[in-house]
Amino acid sequence: MVNYLKMRFLHVFEYLRLNGIRKILSELFFFRREAILVEKNLKDVEDFAVFVKEGDIEFFELTPELLNSQTYEFAFKNRKLKATHYQNKGFAGHGIAIGRQIIGDVWYCPGDLKYDGKMHRDIKLLGMKWSNGCVYSFDIFMAPSGRGGNLSAALQRYSMVSLRDKGHSKAVAYYWADNYPAIWNTRVLNKWDVVGKSHISRILGLWF
Repeated sequence: MVNYLKMRFLHVFEYLRLNGIRKILSELFFFRREAILVEKNLKDVEDFAVFVKEGDIEFFELTPELLNSQTYEFAFKNRKLKATHYQNKGFAGHGIAIGRQIIGDVWYCPGDLKYDGKMHRDIKLLGMKWSNGCVYSFDIFMAPSGRGGNLSAALQRYSMVSLRDKGHSKAVAYYWADNYPAIWNTRVLNKWDVVGKSHISRILGLWF
């Protein structure tokens, strides 16, 4: 519980530092915000290297061994805490690093994965439809230093390629209708298909 509270506090602090108080209030409190549900046939995924220019850029699976090795450091402390929290829940993730600094990460879980005796809350809340080989992709993050060069799109595609190679056939996700970078990366560059919409309200950390 202590580590979870620390993670939430750091998340608020770092988000506030990057975006200001008006932005964070809009993320903590909203009414019937529109979520766009998307899916991707992983058999159709193309090489992620098309987005990446020459440079010291690495993509990799965020394994517990890698996180404990201290080979890399996260650009933001909160993302390291989130990575540990997600892995403790049984989720897995992919990361992108420049010069040994992890500037972006994205997480996923198979549709049949359970933790604390329940499915991932987003599955029921958003009304996602599942089939054999399905995987849920969520919480993609890119540090400001990596934005503007399609690296977020490259990370998302790398993750899709990796999931395909693991035997998954379809990925599902969502983005907020007012999140324009997510629209560009997910729908335009990586060509996910829109399959539905949902409206979510939020008070602090509670969705309904």
